[in-house]
Amino acid sequence: MKAESELINILCYRLPGDISRTVHNEFDDRWKEIENIWEYSHNQYKMLMAHKPTVRNLLAVSTFYRRVLSGFDGARDLFTTIDKFDTQKEIPIAIGKYRLNRKEYNKLLGIQIAFDNIKKGYGLSDHFFDYFETTEFLSNCRDLYYSNVKPEQHNPSTDSTDELPF
Repeated sequence: MKAESELINILCYRLPGDISRTVHNEFDDRWKEIENIWEYSHNQYKMLMAHKPTVRNLLAVSTFYRRVLSGFDGARDLFTTIDKFDTQKEIPIAIGKYRLNRKEYNKLLGIQIAFDNIKKGYGLSDHFFDYFETTEFLSNCRDLYYSNVKPEQHNPSTDSTDELPF
């Protein structure tokens, strides 16, 4: 059974089918792996189980970022570099069948600024999205969890009752 997340559906709304499927498949596979990790009685990520909706949403955002937005970063950087050398005429950049022009570049820039503001607002660093293995993602969630827990609240035996900041 595929994991359902309202946020992943919102993020993938109106994306081309192949990209949407890739994002959904990665999200579903990683969520299944997270649930399997949580089944072990002695694991270092148990405190996150009490915050399943938050972990799911963080997984949705990070999967979307890794599969969709990170590609925009490269296109935006390339456009900026080319634009520095030739400001007189517009040179669209072809990415597959897609052509990136100044108007599209400005949209990408707006998306990136909005996403950076969201990351900043929730205390998510660029490092949070830098993982290969699902356990690395859980480790990033755990670090985020502990960065928002006051030292006097940090007790591994009672951490499951603490609240994440959002």
